[in-house]
Amino acid sequence: MYYETLLKLLIKVTHLKSKDLSQELHYDSSYFSKWLNGHYLPSLTQVETTNSYLSNRFANVIYRNNLQEDVRDFLPGNLDLASKVILKKSIYNALNSSYFKSFYKRDENLTLVDDNPFQTIIGLDAIKQFLFFLYSKPLGPEKVHLFYHINHSFLKSIFDSYQNLILFSNETPVVVHFILENPGSFFQFDDFYDIYYIFTEMIYYDLFIYNRTVSAGQPEFIYVRNHFVLFFNMDENGLPIICNYVTDPDVLEQTEAYIKSLNLHQHTLMKTIQDPYFEVDFFQGNNYRDHNLHIFDSFFDGSFLNESLINKILKRNHIKNFDSEVLKNTLKLKNATYRNGNITITINSVPFFRSLRDHKLSLASHILEMDNDDMKKCIDIMSKGLESMRTSHFYMIDPYANEPLDWDFPLSFYMTDHNFVAKKLYSSSKWRFKYIISNNPEFVKSLRESFNLIRNAAYAKEVTPLRIKERLLSTYHTTITLEDE
Repeated sequence: MYYETLLKLLIKVTHLKSKDLSQELHYDSSYFSKWLNGHYLPSLTQVETTNSYLSNRFANVIYRNNLQEDVRDFLPGNLDLASKVILKKSIYNALNSSYFKSFYKRDENLTLVDDNPFQTIIGLDAIKQFLFFLYSKPLGPEKVHLFYHINHSFLKSIFDSYQNLILFSNETPVVVHFILENPGSFFQFDDFYDIYYIFTEMIYYDLFIYNRTVSAGQPEFIYVRNHFVLFFNMDENGLPIICNYVTDPDVLEQTEAYIKSLNLHQHTLMKTIQDPYFEVDFFQGNNYRDHNLHIFDSFFDGSFLNESLINKILKRNHIKNFDSEVLKNTLKLKNATYRNGNITITINSVPFFRSLRDHKLSLASHILEMDNDDMKKCIDIMSKGLESMRTSHFYMIDPYANEPLDWDFPLSFYMTDHNFVAKKLYSSSKWRFKYIISNNPEFVKSLRESFNLIRNAAYAKEVTPLRIKERLLSTYHTTITLEDE
């Protein structure tokens, strides 16, 4: 039965009018008129909202009255009519099934496998919730291999909007490539936070990424070895309209074989930067800033904020009862961007962001003002601290140099107590850049000894809070917190 036919039945059974339903769900009444006449198939979001509301109303009606003959065929046998939960779930599934079948009837290029015990069909919101759960909670003590075969438009539709996508592995050493696909947009703090948090949690996984266009005809999918594979189909606008969650061992084996056939290196993640605005020489003047590639604004990262400065920031913004342990963790990772005689310090720590968000404060960066002499002194000290890194091809970037930058130079770096990350341009192309990550204890220890020279150089004369919505901020977009498991 078509979706619109079932809608008519449920509206009849629940004693609703389409006008009442549209008002209740805040939809234009003309939408429902088109649905009921079979002229328009709503989006997944509209369907899920409508289905949830109607199934709830239906369960209430059936619970209070005798079973309606019109909908008997949609309910399982031997149904306990005292259970509204079962009723609601049953009719919701019937609505979803009718919707998807209606969709497939309209698009013969897609096939729907009926009565497959290993397959579950879920909508866009469910996909989003599932991905949030997957990225934030390990599936077990073992490392889980995720294979990505999802294009940019799909991820954007899942996470609403994003500018930067960071993928990395916990292995060491590992080259990590950074994806930048929409440099013309800016994040709102609350919009970006969820994505930032999700991808920082990926330290628990060994990840792969691959572009769908490389293997034309293959569906998008997420594969978790020995667990499941999620297949996505896209509509003509590149939006995900259906997701098949498959646990069939045969399908998992086939997926595993397909991944192996791609001959991917386990620790190499790569994708070309797609920047439609970028048509002139990369480092010509301030071009990279003019075109909003502000991820490259930083000449080097790695300065430290002290506890009193953070307390001052918290006090100024009226944040009370701040967890001391969270504050301690926050001190592990700091980022500094030198710009036009000022130094922008970004407090960059997942625990700190969580606390800020709990306090409803859209604050992520602070200006540490320095005069030219102080800045020069800090740069000189940092240069000395970097001398020990030259054998590993990590160098200091001179922010005042006029000549083109060597592609082997890192654009920035930062470190925690246990990890070091350097940001570099990809050696063979100015359209790519990457991170080099190391958690070698001896290497990190030697670097920390060098960086301790910096602590006394960067001191605050005045701290001015900036909201993340302002254009100035950039560094926190391009950094990740590497926390121990």
